[in-house]
Amino acid sequence: MYIKTLLKFYLLFLLDVIKTNPVKIVFLTICLLSFSKAGTYADVKESYTIVDSLNVKEHTGVSYLYVTSNLVDNKIKYDLLSSTTPLKVVNGKYDYMSYSDLNFGLWVVFVISLVLLVIAFFMGIGDDEISWDISRCWQDSFASMIVCEEENGKFYYMCLGRLLTVRDHVYDTSYRRLYHDFSIRGFRDLSLYPKFQTKQSKRQSKLDKLGI
Repeated sequence: MYIKTLLKFYLLFLLDVIKTNPVKIVFLTICLLSFSKAGTYADVKESYTIVDSLNVKEHTGVSYLYVTSNLVDNKIKYDLLSSTTPLKVVNGKYDYMSYSDLNFGLWVVFVISLVLLVIAFFMGIGDDEISWDISRCWQDSFASMIVCEEENGKFYYMCLGRLLTVRDHVYDTSYRRLYHDFSIRGFRDLSLYPKFQTKQSKRQSKLDKLGI
């Protein structure tokens, strides 16, 4: 039961963070996905059409120059390709492997989303309107773990098997207010309160152990 309650708490906390920061979560998701995929796509095969070549002797050695042609807007465009070593030209074609545009695009997306997240983080410091509001999400999720059981006209308020308070009437405000009234900031503070079970809870625990 304790483990299930903890899982419920962390699920509620995660959902509250997502609900409170939908835009930041989208950018965070994009950032993580683009980072995980960037660089995973194989290099693509490209080629140059070689129409002529020549060797130029320089004081640093020999430069190999190749005249390439490419069809652009129904017009042949010529460029000069330079290399310090001879290129392997087969049937007027020089084939080479090029870094995938998909990889390059994903790295760009990753950097942009990361920069936006960093900007949002620093802008959110001291500004509740654009901050992640993690503290409030934690408080709301923790407060949702507080339960109330009635026994013999008394109302017992408990959290994860710890007794917070006993009242003669139903607490007339939110559990979050009760959370603040007892200055609970986390599981360590909660451990300062005594373990407790109502008679009904004890009875149910015994029945669960017996499998009834």
